[in-house]
Amino acid sequence: MKHFVSLLVVCALPACGSSTPGDALGGGGGPASPVILAVSPGGIFFIDDEDDTSSTATMQTTTLDRIPLAGGDLTALLSTARSPTSLALDATSAYVLDLAGVEQIPQAGGTATTLVPTSALTGTPTSLTVLAGGALAWFELDPNATSGQIMVRPAPQSGTPVAPMPVVMNLLQPCALAADTANLYWLDCSTSQLGSLPLTGIASATPTVLAMNLALTTPAPGPTLVAAGGSVFWTTPGSGAIHKLPAAGGTPVTLTAGAGQIASGLATDGTELYWLTQPDLASGTDTVWKMPTAGGTPTEVLSPDQDSQGGYGPIAIDASYLYFWDNDHATIRRLAR
Repeated sequence: MKHFVSLLVVCALPACGSSTPGDALGGGGGPASPVILAVSPGGIFFIDDEDDTSSTATMQTTTLDRIPLAGGDLTALLSTARSPTSLALDATSAYVLDLAGVEQIPQAGGTATTLVPTSALTGTPTSLTVLAGGALAWFELDPNATSGQIMVRPAPQSGTPVAPMPVVMNLLQPCALAADTANLYWLDCSTSQLGSLPLTGIASATPTVLAMNLALTTPAPGPTLVAAGGSVFWTTPGSGAIHKLPAAGGTPVTLTAGAGQIASGLATDGTELYWLTQPDLASGTDTVWKMPTAGGTPTEVLSPDQDSQGGYGPIAIDASYLYFWDNDHATIRRLAR
């Protein structure tokens, strides 16, 4: 079990710059590089992989951990030999999606509950999203990854278990999923389309194609999709471009054309956008950018110096801070926005 304190270091924008101050871990050990980072009023949550050497055979163990928003002791909420692909949060719970289904864990700690068992899955699940009202949505890809569908598990009523159901079918290559308080949105990287589905009456609602010809057929890591403030935003990873479209549809607007870099990790609160860029997949040196959702000039928030081995990311935001993983110092930090 991991025990350490003061994981979080705080600095104000743009003071951290390329030389991030502070030794967040002191003399203790920290987590491996987290693959997913999320934040809620209940704390900072992240999924990371580590080697379990407690037995003669080394095994890869994945943990869901939490630290307080202001820093402090790490709490391990879930440890599994499976490989989670998604983490989603609501006001009180954390939801983890892996090949065996969906588990719900209280953010304060406690026993995990299996909400969607393996037997309820019809394909490979990815991209878990919490919907308004407590429902869950995710993609399921067929075994050959040549088509997929969007599944929704409605919120239970009076504690009665509910089964997941398909709400959008015959997607060729679903590659990003997001939601706001009114709609569910997705990108199909094969057809280069952006679609939406209203949350009200979602079981019988008709999908709408909001935009076409989006040039989404790009290599890994694929596009990132977010929705807030009445608009939908997404990245074109190969060019580093960021795009915007009203949630009701219309003509997409390119907020920044990028510079031929790989863009990922898009996050927004409806007022500002934050994202990561890197020159190529081999470099692994991520730079953090921000800009207003209304448009403007992107601002470089964090840039690795020439000696950096990993840069920054993943990232998450709340109303007050940008939270990020500092690869060089193996710690989570926050910057006042």
